[in-house]
Amino acid sequence: MAAGVQQEDICEGGPHQPILRNLAFKNIKGCADFYRSIRHKKVLNVGTHSAEMKWAGSLGIFFDIRTWNKIWKMHLQTEYTNKIKWLQLQILRRVLPTNKIVNKFKPEISNNCAYCGEYEETVEHLFWECAIVQQFWTQIYSFIERIVGPKVCLKKKILFGDTDTKGNSLTNIFIIMSKNFIWQRKFSAKTLYVEHFFSYARLFLSDVILKLITLNK
Repeated sequence: MAAGVQQEDICEGGPHQPILRNLAFKNIKGCADFYRSIRHKKVLNVGTHSAEMKWAGSLGIFFDIRTWNKIWKMHLQTEYTNKIKWLQLQILRRVLPTNKIVNKFKPEISNNCAYCGEYEETVEHLFWECAIVQQFWTQIYSFIERIVGPKVCLKKKILFGDTDTKGNSLTNIFIIMSKNFIWQRKFSAKTLYVEHFFSYARLFLSDVILKLITLNK
């Protein structure tokens, strides 16, 4: 990926901030142009190199250019709802407003995890390291394995998707559904029950199927 602006520029009023601010506004308003907007080359090139380098430092894993290109391509080619595409884009860019980030602007909000309450809520902790989330992933992957065979549940697959399969594979669909479920529940019940997830998954899949039918008309 071509080098972009530094991540600090995105978060603190850099030259590309209006692009992302406009994108967020479209998402909130439910604008029909949102999907086309997140595919725009100006949006795709904002801070990608900086985000990739920060992920490498955080995870201690350096992906080659081919792997990163596949990760970005997987995000663009999957047919999810706008809100979920926006969630994954924020994860990839490392700009998701976790409690660690929100606490910097609203000190009254704890920077600890909404689920365990014990550790600082970063993207990595929220979607992988939290003990409560780990139990949830164990149950989800147990279900996936019954359908598609043995799968190894790794942090990089949870955060970026399974690059060994297509973006719209069953494994990746369940990964992105699960991440959206974790994100939504943190603002409400703050619990992760698998039976609640499957109720949510049925609605999610119905929306995806309806969207695919509409796009193919």
